[in-house]
Amino acid sequence: MRDRVPWHGRQALVRVVCLLALFVPSLAWAGPQAIDFNVSPNAVAAGYSALLSPSGFGFDLYGLHHSRRGNVFAAGIALHANADPGGPPVRVSLGVRALDVDSFLVHHSGGAVGFRLGVRYVVPQYNRIGFGGSVVYAPNVTSFNRLARFAAFEGYAGYYLLRHGLLYLAYRHVAAAYDTTPLVTIDSGFNVGFRISF
Repeated sequence: MRDRVPWHGRQALVRVVCLLALFVPSLAWAGPQAIDFNVSPNAVAAGYSALLSPSGFGFDLYGLHHSRRGNVFAAGIALHANADPGGPPVRVSLGVRALDVDSFLVHHSGGAVGFRLGVRYVVPQYNRIGFGGSVVYAPNVTSFNRLARFAAFEGYAGYYLLRHGLLYLAYRHVAAAYDTTPLVTIDSGFNVGFRISF
């Protein structure tokens, strides 16, 4: 059981840890930052994001590990803004992510550049309640090595226990296709997590 995670999956993990070691200290001066962490029975995911400019330009790191199906590691950039300046704040982010996707089921790995859309909304009359979600998609033309395409969706509903601390329930579905395989599910199901902003 100790060798369930293929070596190339461990290499991907080392690469992301190195990215964190390089970038996170240098972003300490950045604007608002957030750490996100969630778990399900077979998967754990974590993310770090920071705004780099007042215009809403930001940077993020993300990692997902499923104990039986695979790993997804990503680093991205995005532009965040209020999509409805005259009304309740609807935060929208548009960006790209560099992806490293490793499937234990088919023993393939590959990379891609994915396009990401994210939305966050806090109910004005009940500002402790928040909703949101994101979609990441990488078509064949932006995928390489053995990876043919990648798609991920996540939606959540949460409650702000603290002003900058959100506890949430989310549903996530992550899938990838490789050169010689149909679409393979890397993670699918509900998870519980928290997001801390600072």
